[in-house]
This record gives sequence, C-alpha cells and structure tokens, in this order.
Amino acid sequence: MRTLACLAFSLSLTSCGGTDGPASRGKVVASKPALDHSSPKAFVESFFAVVGASDAPGLADFAVPGSVDPEMRIMSELHTAPPEMLKEFFGSFRGGGIVGDIKVSGDHAEVPIVFKKAAGEKRDTLVLKRVDGKWYAASM
Repeated sequence: MRTLACLAFSLSLTSCGGTDGPASRGKVVASKPALDHSSPKAFVESFFAVVGASDAPGLADFAVPGSVDPEMRIMSELHTAPPEMLKEFFGSFRGGGIVGDIKVSGDHAEVPIVFKKAAGEKRDTLVLKRVDGKWYAASM
C-alpha cells in the first residue's frame, strides 16, 4: 500500500495499430495503450498495460476526478516523479494483474490484484468508482 503503494501495476499487454499510409505498408505500427474506463475489468487490465509500457502520462486520468486520496493522486501525477521513482514504480507493477473475482455493486467495484514487492508478491484490492459512466480508481 505504501509504494503505491509506492506507485501501481502492469499486465504487459501491448496494443498494435494498423498501417498508416504508404510509408508503413506491411509494417505493424505499435500504439501506446490507454486507460479503458468502460468496465472495472477493462480499467484494471488497461492500467497494467499502461504501466507495462512505462507510460506515466497515460495514468493522468487514473483516479476519480477530484480525488483527495493521497495514493490515487500520486498515481495520477506520476508523470512528474523523478526517473528513479518511476523505474521502481513500473518495476513493482510489471507482471501484476487481476487475481480473483471482481465484485461490482452499483457504481462501486472491488478488484483483487497482485503485484511485486521487494519481499515477493503483494495482494491488494483496488476499489473503483463509476463517475458519469466511466470507472476510475478510488482507493487501494
């Protein structure tokens, strides 16, 4: 909880785009993954993908808008962190993911996750909240 619990998690999923005109014909153009706010599962899986791509700016809309939770604000402001902190953060969540059943109740969801810590794996619950039809992290 402390390092994000210094900071977040990573599925190492990558998205691929198509081709983009004559110069790229026959080549796969990789695109950066983005947070998917459509469902709790999509949100958490996309979070791990963004972390797997080491894309701190991609986490800008991770937390519930206007969140006062310190850990959630850190995640949303991660792009301002020093490089050594980013390296530690991305390393902690790389290879993490959802590890159980997602519980949804109205506009709230609880998603069990796992990620790496110095002493081994860390299991936690990411609490999500739906705002205006989009899912965001509320607490961990």
